[in-house]
Amino acid sequence: MFMWVLPSSKKGPGETRQPWLLKLRSSTTFIIGAVWMSTFSEFLLYAMIVPVMPTALVTRAGVEYSHREYWVSVLLMCEAGASLILCPLFGYLVDRGRTRRLPFICALILLVGCMLILQLARSVAVFVVARLVQGIAGALVVVASFALIGDAVPQYRLGQTIGYLGSAIASGFLLGPFLGGIVYNAGGYDAVFWFAYPILGVDMVMRLALVEKKVAAEWTGPNGDVESEQRNHAAVPCEPVAVPRKRGWIILKMLKQRRVLISSGALFVQGLLLSAFDATLPVFVETTFGWNSLGMGLIFLPMAVPAFFEPLFGFITDRLGARFVSFGCFVALSPTLICLRFVEKNSTGQIALLVVLLFLTGIFTHACAPAMYVETQLALTVMEANNPGVLGPKGAVAQGFGLQTSDWALFMTMSLQLLRHAPKLATASSRLSLQLSRASFSNFTHFKHTTTTMPPTNKTWHIQQRAKTQATTQKYTCPAETTPHLATLLSFPSRRSLLPELHEKTSTEIINLAKTIATFEPVRLHVRPEDLLHAQSLLNAHQNPKTAYPITLIPAPTNHVWIRDTGPVYVRGTHDNTRYAIDFQFCEWGHKTGERIYGSSASPAAALALERTPAYADWPVMDEAAMAENTNFARAVLDLENEAVAAQLPDASPEPVTRVSTHIRLEGGGIEIDGEGTFMATESSIVGPARNPGLSRSEIEGELSRLLSVTKFIWFPGRVGLDVTDVHIDAEARFVRPGVVVVCRPHESAEKVHWEVYEEIREVLRDSVDARGRKIEVHDVVEPDPRFVKGDLPGEEAAPAASYVNFYFANGGLVMPAFGDAVADERAFELMKSLVPERVVKQVAVNALPRTGGVLHCVTQQVL
Repeated sequence: MFMWVLPSSKKGPGETRQPWLLKLRSSTTFIIGAVWMSTFSEFLLYAMIVPVMPTALVTRAGVEYSHREYWVSVLLMCEAGASLILCPLFGYLVDRGRTRRLPFICALILLVGCMLILQLARSVAVFVVARLVQGIAGALVVVASFALIGDAVPQYRLGQTIGYLGSAIASGFLLGPFLGGIVYNAGGYDAVFWFAYPILGVDMVMRLALVEKKVAAEWTGPNGDVESEQRNHAAVPCEPVAVPRKRGWIILKMLKQRRVLISSGALFVQGLLLSAFDATLPVFVETTFGWNSLGMGLIFLPMAVPAFFEPLFGFITDRLGARFVSFGCFVALSPTLICLRFVEKNSTGQIALLVVLLFLTGIFTHACAPAMYVETQLALTVMEANNPGVLGPKGAVAQGFGLQTSDWALFMTMSLQLLRHAPKLATASSRLSLQLSRASFSNFTHFKHTTTTMPPTNKTWHIQQRAKTQATTQKYTCPAETTPHLATLLSFPSRRSLLPELHEKTSTEIINLAKTIATFEPVRLHVRPEDLLHAQSLLNAHQNPKTAYPITLIPAPTNHVWIRDTGPVYVRGTHDNTRYAIDFQFCEWGHKTGERIYGSSASPAAALALERTPAYADWPVMDEAAMAENTNFARAVLDLENEAVAAQLPDASPEPVTRVSTHIRLEGGGIEIDGEGTFMATESSIVGPARNPGLSRSEIEGELSRLLSVTKFIWFPGRVGLDVTDVHIDAEARFVRPGVVVVCRPHESAEKVHWEVYEEIREVLRDSVDARGRKIEVHDVVEPDPRFVKGDLPGEEAAPAASYVNFYFANGGLVMPAFGDAVADERAFELMKSLVPERVVKQVAVNALPRTGGVLHCVTQQVL
């Protein structure tokens, strides 16, 4: 009974009764549906696993958080490598097998086994085995699926049918991460697999129910399927025929055909182009439009949607021919890619232009895919017609599809390396598309070298911009502040950034600080063009004519004096030691725009304060335009630095610096690094909706591990809203050297909440070890009496930032604040001298700076 429902490959002796619903189960529609379902389930389950794999490696396999990215890449490489090696082999075996259905069902068994192994995996080795099995299953199902289609569909309908498979792949890839994320969040790791098994069950029923046409013909007779009779007879015959056997590997004979080489190469370049977009597009929309992770994901929809129209594209291929379609697509693709260079700024029109160009790119890339597969099968047909038997007694339909499927596996295997060179790929892909269009037009002859030079793309595409943006797969190392510097960055306060009563005092303190640091290393002081004369006059005042300070005034769009928070954070490449700088895209400390300096546009209370303060009559406020300058200030600093390098100015850096973009929002004053992998910060200043909505602490740690080479995170609670920064770590606890930390101890008159923050920090440090496993040595530095610092101006900080730990390491020196409390200043000075006996310790008197919210570390940034 079971065999009657699920027929074998051959009709049994004396068997006359047809299998149940034979006509339906052997129909072209049902075969296409079964193949569609198999392809959809394969790619859906692949994509469902992708978003949960990083967490599973950490929680189930014990992989260190900082290493999870590496192991995810290894697993993907294992799967792609297995497919790359086995696709041609499976093509050969499927062509030589008695039926296509057996490998078709075997592929599903392997896929179920892969899901079971992944669900039970508790070690990296088991995860690797599971991914290898999934790669084997994927290779087998794709080759068998294409072969079934090749048998069931006339060659004049092959393009449209292959288009259906393209839509299945697109559906799986689009729905997989979405469904996987929802199910994982709702039910955990195991729930993802319990969700997958019913899908596999439906897939199993359809695969088992499928009856191949050549098997059905044993009951219906040769005329039972008119469509089958109309197929191109060069396709695979049902039984061996008497043809002379040709020696040699069939796949090598196929590779000698220029049409096969060109179509396979075109599929590879198509994948290469998509890889370039994967690497550059998220970074581009983040840096140009300021989009978050949701926007970075949605921008791929215009390119993905055309995949659902692949059946239509295949229909056009069947009607017009593969060469015509491929030629038209590649010719149209080239100017489309070139036009991407015209998207340069954040505006509605530019966003619309980008969406239209991406949609056109998606149309042209997906439209040519069916044509490439059809072209290979047509080439095999011509080979067999010109030299009967050259493809063996059963033909080479599966081997042809296997060869082209291996092109995609090869692309996936190489993509992790290719992404490092993504900026160049965007241009190279355009050039290659021009070459492919020429090859299509010239009867798929050899590629010819072209001397066409692509116009330079705009700077936001990171190909010729001065402060280039690095792809998000690169890893970096943040050295300790005690590492030798090239220079120190400072920012001269603009009028709009401070209360008018404190502006002049703050300006003077910045100049005094610059002179002090300049005794150790060069200083680059960024000044608004309208403030240059004022800054120069302060610099010249009381200057010893015999002393030449290495201070360079740099015209720049600066507002805030707090360059530690608004400026770039300099790092080094982990593997190449190249200069990089991270742009955390300053967001006004989590969009805190209620202070007086932001004016009436931000806060009614601020507007009322302005009305009651005559000094504000002509005083500018921090409006939307100024805040946009603040967000883009780090990029401007790097542009200016690279311009100085290009101009070979005497005070320039020795080499350019590359800008690094990230989706994490924080300020430089909110992180403390010991240079050996240990990180300190308060959760209140980084984790939460103000700066990083929707991101968990573990997700933030993952990105910071990549950016800073952190292996040990020490988090303190902090307090949201206690000050404008939400308690930056550089005012609470600092590394003097690895294993040694100084902590700011509140003055005895401080409010209870400040003592609570201090005690929490001490408690965490007492129970912590650093990245090298050392217990942390802690020293307290007592704050000065706030009466020596605090003012009575409306709008200044309620509790001045009078922290001695907000010092700055310069080359061979340490610069620390003095607040006017002689006893406390001397006590802190002696302590720091004892902790860094190898350095010269100098104090800089400050009063206005702490009253506006920071001290010396807040207004400095080291250049590495």
